[in-house]
Amino acid sequence: MDAKRIVPVIEIRRGAVPSPLDQARRLELEGADGILFREAEPGGDRSGWIREAAGALSIPISLEADFRGWAEVEEALAAGIDRIVLPGRSAAMDPTLAAIVETCGRARAAVAVRAALTGSDWRVALADEPEGRDALAWMAELETRGCGEILLQAEPEGEAAGLVQGAARLALAVLFRSSGDEGLAAEALLNGADGVAYPAGARSPNQWKEAMDGRGLAIRP
Repeated sequence: MDAKRIVPVIEIRRGAVPSPLDQARRLELEGADGILFREAEPGGDRSGWIREAAGALSIPISLEADFRGWAEVEEALAAGIDRIVLPGRSAAMDPTLAAIVETCGRARAAVAVRAALTGSDWRVALADEPEGRDALAWMAELETRGCGEILLQAEPEGEAAGLVQGAARLALAVLFRSSGDEGLAAEALLNGADGVAYPAGARSPNQWKEAMDGRGLAIRP
């Protein structure tokens, strides 16, 4: 079994940096395998805080944001972001994904997918397809278009085992977005997720790793 990753998620609001960066440094010391910065409120000097984070941390850093085209993505990558996470509403149709893959390779391209259980089917609501699309088919399409990893949010989280298993059967790289429930996170990892992204502050990364190790999971040291 490949070692699983534990990745805290830090919310960035209007370019506020000092507190999130202090938090990120502490999380690295506490065993985080990477940091996912999620831009909850656009604004401020994005490149400035990214450079600070890249200079302060030795673990990979990702940024999830509503980028307005390739120019903003290119700026974030140049400032030091290791992986870009595009919103999954219509990312496969967005030339930004293709530009990341062509310029930097698929390892630096990720897409956030929010799947909801409708009856017995997992569906993804897309901006241009209100009726939604089969979640596994959508994730597989993203992979064929060059997406290196899916940041998967499942609703309800407690029913996600079959969805994660399906993604694993398709050999899709999945970072499971957890609400902070260790039991449900462990279930996702046991069913094939490559790692868990959880809200920073919901225990330390090492505490998460101890909990996952106690469930028989191979976790990165």
